Amino acid sequence: MTVNLAFALLGVIIFIGFFGTVVFQRTRIPDLPVLLLIGILLGPVLHLMNPEELAGFTPYFATFAMIMILFDGGMALDLRSILSQFTGAVLLAVLGFTATAALTTLIAWLFGYPAPLGLLLGAILGGTSGAIIMPLVSQMRISGEARTILSLESSLTDILCVVIAVSLVHLLPTGRSEWITPLQDLLGRFIIGILMGAACGVGWSKFLERLQRPQFAYMLTLAVLFLLFSLAEFIRGNGAMAALVFGLILGNYKRFPSLFGSPLGGNTNDTTIRWYHGELAFFVRTFFFVYIGLIFTADPLGPKTLLLCLLIFGAIVASRYLAAQLLVWGYRDRKSEQMIFWLMTARGLAAAVLAPLPAAAGIPGTEAFVNIVLLVILLTNFLTAFGVTWTERVSPEPAA
Repeated sequence: MTVNLAFALLGVIIFIGFFGTVVFQRTRIPDLPVLLLIGILLGPVLHLMNPEELAGFTPYFATFAMIMILFDGGMALDLRSILSQFTGAVLLAVLGFTATAALTTLIAWLFGYPAPLGLLLGAILGGTSGAIIMPLVSQMRISGEARTILSLESSLTDILCVVIAVSLVHLLPTGRSEWITPLQDLLGRFIIGILMGAACGVGWSKFLERLQRPQFAYMLTLAVLFLLFSLAEFIRGNGAMAALVFGLILGNYKRFPSLFGSPLGGNTNDTTIRWYHGELAFFVRTFFFVYIGLIFTADPLGPKTLLLCLLIFGAIVASRYLAAQLLVWGYRDRKSEQMIFWLMTARGLAAAVLAPLPAAAGIPGTEAFVNIVLLVILLTNFLTAFGVTWTERVSPEPAA
């Protein structure tokens, strides 16, 4: 590929990502499948890019995207909303994630995968995508409570997927049959990551209040984020958890003046950071989905793998139905919205980011994870698009 063609494709992909976002906002049809299909078209179909040449960049790009997901998820979480709808969101998140992971582990085991690898695949696919669900429900005609529950649930499951899958990626290569010591080590890594993220978040928030050049605030914040992640991993902490807590403190700093000092809410740097982060998040999201399509290979996709994907998709739908049933059983006033709780199954950015990590970490038997996850992402997004269309047609009046 020539340099001119590469930059031409770069511009075209950005435009497609932008128009996909506009279509998504107007029609409620997720743009993620389109981006994945563009990547497949550029790579495996037209061979404009060689997937093997790009494979070496996977661990770097995937880790970068994971850091951005967690930081973005932390900043987007509103602690007031969390407290008001916490029980329902946690119930939906934990039930859906646990049931999906368990059923996926069983299905993968029946197809010859060792149970730990099945659990890893289940953790990767265990949660809905905040990058898709949150903007989707913000424009739907559903109640404010249901909107908050679905948004918070997708944020929580993004976090569960990343933290548990990354932890398993660290744990599995040890090959230990005795898991108590590794789990204790894992808990210690979490605690270190949480403490580092909280301390850095408070300290950096205070620094931003005194920064005189707001145009540099976001780039400096990114520098701190990357250094925090690297330092946490270097001292055997959990860098993913540190990035999440760092974003959570920055996003909610202004709501706790009594704890952290004067509020950040009126500071120009807060607006600057959120604006630039929105631009960069769009860029990362657009190109990562295209990139996942580029590294997709059809070689491992035999009838057995396709059947595995369909069964995992069925397990996700069944798990979601069970979680939605239990939610409306506990919250009778939510019964009229049971269908939308059930059909919001879309997997997305977190799953796509996590899929290449096991193979990149050298875990044998995970080479087909990218293709399996990609197909499940497509299937769940098509179901979610159907669910949104159905809900909008049967709910003509906006909910309060």
